[in-house]
Parts: sequence; structure tokens; C-alpha cells
Amino acid sequence: MTTNNQWRLVWSIGLGTLLTAYGSSAVTSVLPLIAHDFGYPTAKAKGVVTLYLFALCALLPAAGRVGDSIGHRRLYLYGVGLSFLGAFLCAYAPALSWLAFFRIIEGAGTACILSGGAAIITRYCAFRRRGILLSWLSTMAYIGLAVTPAFSASVASVFGWRAIFVAHLPLAIWAFFSAARMLPGDDPTPPRSPIQVTGLLTHRTVVFAAPGYRGAAAAMIALGRNLGMLTGTALCGLFYSSPQTVLILSSGILFVAFVCARHRNNISLRADLLTN
Repeated sequence: MTTNNQWRLVWSIGLGTLLTAYGSSAVTSVLPLIAHDFGYPTAKAKGVVTLYLFALCALLPAAGRVGDSIGHRRLYLYGVGLSFLGAFLCAYAPALSWLAFFRIIEGAGTACILSGGAAIITRYCAFRRRGILLSWLSTMAYIGLAVTPAFSASVASVFGWRAIFVAHLPLAIWAFFSAARMLPGDDPTPPRSPIQVTGLLTHRTVVFAAPGYRGAAAAMIALGRNLGMLTGTALCGLFYSSPQTVLILSSGILFVAFVCARHRNNISLRADLLTN
């Protein structure tokens, strides 16, 4: 793949990364408006943030394994579609509990976007340029995190909190059609071992950094890169004074650490991840 095509690839995936940053931080700054609109105190609305984060953290490794089986381009496009669906449903949520549930759908889409995007960059970009290209993806994410709170607060103050989810939709459409046009098609590969649903649910999938498991390895890298960013977004929001929220998020971090330790003998960071 030529240098220009690699940058187009990064631009296309960067839109998805920007989409995930918007989805993760837009709600935090307007949570008091959401809680007030549904007649709850702000502390009762914390599930809107925490369930999104739990869905993201829980599904990232599983999404990587699914991408290894169905193709990373397809996984990425499915993720953008899920993100669009989740935002659309959130915009018309009839109750706070439904809003929290729809955020789980949005979090699942974010997991697919991050996992698929990292695997595609690893697969198609030259080894000597992967560092700078992946760093640009992180830059897009932090640009979104820096701009989104002020943007979402301004939009919500004029049009209401539901407008922040409506604003999510055109960005998702742009990211989808850009990816559909620019991302290379998935290579035809021999059938791999079937996906074990129980293994995905319990994270008992064996992860290798070989070509057949590139998505799972990239997902674990994306998980480590984004876990602190996303949990920090929540903790630096209006929930930082809630011991319950701190306990829940800390438990999630410890659980991920336990999963990594549990499979430390099964994870092989081979040179194939970088050379193939």
C-alpha cells in the first residue's frame, strides 16, 4: 500500500476514532440536564456513563476475536452501524433506564470500531510507519475528548440534551461511507476455528499475536490504551465524588488486569504482529 493510501486509511479510521471519543465524553458534561429531565438526581443517572464503559471494556477482546473470524473491515463497519443505532435510540429514549441500555449498544459499537481500526492499521500499514500512523489515531481521539465537552454543553443548552445524540448521527454516517469507500476489502482466508460464545463471554479465548489472531491482540492493545482515557473521562466528570462509581470503575480495571494475568501464559507477542 502506497504512502498516500496509508494516510487515507488513517483518515478514514480516524473519523471512527473521533466518533468514539465523542460518544464517550459528550454525555458526561450534560448529565445533570439528562437527570433533571427524567426527574432523578444526578447521582442516579451514573449508569448512563458506567454501563457504556463496562460494555466497551468487556467487549473489546471479544470484538477482536470476532474480527479475526469475519474480517476486520466488516467488524469496523458493523461497529459504526451499532454506534449510529445506539445514538439514534438514545436520542429518543423514553426513560433513563432505556437510555442506559441504549448506551450499552453504543459501547458495543465503540468496541468494534477500536478493535477493527487498530487491526486494519497493523495489517496494511508498513512497519516503519505504523508508529506515526497509530499516533495520529490517538491524536484524533484526544482532539475529540478536548472539543466534545464544550461542544455538547453548548448544543444541549440551546437544543436540549437529546441534540447531542442527534449530532452524533451525521458524523457516524460520514465515518461509515468513508470507511466503506477507503478501507481495503478483507482477504479471503480459510475457515478458522469457530467462535466459542461462552469463551467470549468469560474472556477465556486464547489470544495470539499471529496473523489469524491479529484482531484479538490489537483489541487488547486498544483496551489498554483506551481504558484509562475512558475511565478518566467518567471520573473527571460529575461522578468523582461518588464512592460507588469509583468502586465500580476500579473493580472493572481490576477485572481486566485479572484477565490479562490469567492468560499471561497463553499470550504470545510474536514478531508476526509487526512483520506480517
